[in-house]
Amino acid sequence: MGRISGTVTDGTGAVIPGVTVTIANEATKLERKVTADENGFYVATALPVGVYTVSVEQEGFQKSVKTGHNLVADTALRAQGIASQALRTAPTSMW
Repeated sequence: MGRISGTVTDGTGAVIPGVTVTIANEATKLERKVTADENGFYVATALPVGVYTVSVEQEGFQKSVKTGHNLVADTALRAQGIASQALRTAPTSMW
């Protein structure tokens, strides 16, 4: 089991609270939806080992989807992404 967490920001680096973050296992299609807090931070815990897609959605921004986040036991990963409408998701740890 592991977790995926990160912070959602816009193109200027300002945090975006209330964003829906969907974390989906690419093999099983199991999805977990979480909401970014007032600091733009989100976390999904107790995720099975696997490869995940992380997507973020917020009204007024284009949906951002990043695939291929490999969640393995006892490993921390960092990834960054940006949508063309300036919405960013930066998963900071995946373990």
